[in-house]
Amino acid sequence: MLVDLLIQEARGMTDDTLMEVVHFMQYLKTASMRKASYLAAPASPTGNVYREPGLYKGQIKIASGFDDPLDDFKEYL
Repeated sequence: MLVDLLIQEARGMTDDTLMEVVHFMQYLKTASMRKASYLAAPASPTGNVYREPGLYKGQIKIASGFDDPLDDFKEYL
């Protein structure tokens, strides 16, 4: 059985290496979802996927003082 082979290969690996394996397995489990969302995006005539301009218009808010100098740098200004 494949699970037994996986366990056999995992024996002797360090905890850090095993955690990398677990993360990779989680990545593989979600790969089909990422691929489906990527393929659902509109494509150009050449087949390349592109983003639609203005997709998030009105949904992103920037604070009024965003461009103001930081207090930490006032002595340098």
